[in-house]
Amino acid sequence: MAPAEAGDRVESQLGERRLRLLTILPERGRVTNAEIRRLSGYSRTQVLKLMRSFRREGLVRVQGWGRGAHYVPADPE
Repeated sequence: MAPAEAGDRVESQLGERRLRLLTILPERGRVTNAEIRRLSGYSRTQVLKLMRSFRREGLVRVQGWGRGAHYVPADPE
């Protein structure tokens, strides 16, 4: 497989997982880092980075902190 094809496949998988998480969040109302890891197969660090990007995009909010932190859909503006 050519490097460009491998990169495209990885991007596609990331997009699918991202979309899946954005679909699951409103259904559940809230999710924790551990739940996202189970659903996506991502590491703790990968989930933190992904959710940080979702926060910057205004898609989610964090409630609580530390072990009690969870992510909820952002309020529509």
